[in-house]
Parts: sequence; structure tokens; C-alpha cells
Amino acid sequence: MATKILNNLILEFLLLPFILAIVYLIAYRIRNRRYPKGHPWRKYFIPALSLKIFGAIFIGLVYAFYYGKGDTFNYFYHSQVINSAFDESIYKWLNLVFHTPSLYDARYYEYTSQMFWYTSSSYTVASIGAILGIFTMTTYFSTSVLFAFVSFSGIWALFRTFASLYPKYTKQLAVCILFIPSVFVWGSGIFKDTICLFGLGWLTYGCFRILINREFKLSNIILTILSFI
Repeated sequence: MATKILNNLILEFLLLPFILAIVYLIAYRIRNRRYPKGHPWRKYFIPALSLKIFGAIFIGLVYAFYYGKGDTFNYFYHSQVINSAFDESIYKWLNLVFHTPSLYDARYYEYTSQMFWYTSSSYTVASIGAILGIFTMTTYFSTSVLFAFVSFSGIWALFRTFASLYPKYTKQLAVCILFIPSVFVWGSGIFKDTICLFGLGWLTYGCFRILINREFKLSNIILTILSFI
């Protein structure tokens, strides 16, 4: 499975630096705009993101060159099948992303018959991978980096929530939330855990804003509902 998915390593590693450059460009702009010099959270932002990206690439390499298979490649294989429909029709691609057709719909059977997780909750991860894959030419490592970037936003939201409550323990909270190995390895690549961490982080942030700070903004409500889902 891993060999089949990573059949074009040249493209994988040629595209990866460009995706990394874009991710870090966005990250540095966010950090500089929201956390100016002297801000107690600033020094954790880029290192924490870098660890997430490292974790995504590292675990992908372990699965590719040590195990040779694994759930992460199963998720991505489904993303590849979904995105193969993009060449035929954007409409078909959208329907597959949102899991609209039934498994035995004749119009989609050439795609659904290839996906053994089509009727499983695991398909959600594949759908997200397909969406992110549009920006990475559906290459594994670049898509993993985007998974890490998305997950980081949730983990950072979780850190912000508790760091604002306990500013005296910012360093300890950073270590516990941002720098635990099991989190940045298993919660960064193309896994269910990555999406769960993203959702739980933003859910905690949204609930805190609404229930504690009494900020009943529409954006906070929508964010909390989406995170819960």
C-alpha cells in the first residue's frame, strides 16, 4: 500500500518545500500580527508548529519505510480515489467528498467500489484529505503537513484558553499541550486523532468564550457547533 501511494517520490519531495514555505509564511504573519515581541506566547508559536510538522512527516516515514502499510495510507488512498473523480466532474468530486451517493449507485460505483471505508466513519478523514489534497496535487507528505497545520490551530486554541486562565503557568501549559511527543506524532499526520485534536481544541476555546466570557458572537457559536460536529 505504501509503495503504491508513494509511487512518485520525486514529486513528493519536490512539492514538499513549497508547501512548507507557504505554511511558514502564513504562520509567521499570524505570529507577528497577533503576538508582537514581548508577548509571553510568541516564543512557543513557531516551535510548536514545527514539532507538529515534524511529527506528521516522521510518522509518515515510519509507516512508509518500516511498516510499509497502515491506517494513514488507507485514509490517503481513499483521498486519492475521491480526487480521481475531479478529472471527470467537479460535481462528482463534491458528491464523493460529502458522501452523497450510496455505495451501489451505478454512476459512482467505479469510485465507491474501490473504497472499503466508504460506509465507515473513517471516510470523514479521507474526505478532508481529498479537500486538502487539491492544494498538494494529492501527494502524501504535503497533505500531511496541511493536516498538521490544521491540527495545530486547534491545539493552539486549547493552549490559548488555558494560558489566558493561568498566565503564571504558561511554560508548563505549553509543555503539556504543545510539546508532548504522543500529541505531535500521533496527532499531526493523516489520522482520526489529528481531526479530533483540531475539533476538541476549538470546542474548548468556543465553550470558554461563550460560557465563561459571555461572548455570544455568531462566530463563536458557529465555531463551537462545527467543532462539536
